Amino acid sequence: MADNSTKPDGFSFLASIIAVLVAIAVFAVLVLWAYGLGDSEDAPAVVEVRDEAAPPTGAELKAHDNEVLSTYGWVDQEKGVVRIPAEVAQKLVIQELKK
Repeated sequence: MADNSTKPDGFSFLASIIAVLVAIAVFAVLVLWAYGLGDSEDAPAVVEVRDEAAPPTGAELKAHDNEVLSTYGWVDQEKGVVRIPAEVAQKLVIQELKK
C-alpha cells in the first residue's frame, strides 16, 4: 500500500522556514531604505516643528462657533460668498419650502 501521510519531510519544512526569514529580511531592508534610515549621507533629516501657540480651549472654540453661527460675515469676499446667522437661514429655507 502507498504511504499517503501528510507529514512534511525535513527539507521542505526547513526550506519554508528559510523562505519566511528571507522574506522578513527583505521587507526590513526595504522599510529601512524607504525611510532613509540607512547609512547614506543623502538621507532626509527628521525635523521636529513645534507650534508655540497653545491650542484653543473648549470655551474659546464654543465662543467662536457661536459668533460664526449668529453673525453675518464674509466667507470668501473675492467670490462674493457670505455667511448668515443660522436662524435667518432656517427661516429662509422654511419660506422657500412653503412656496
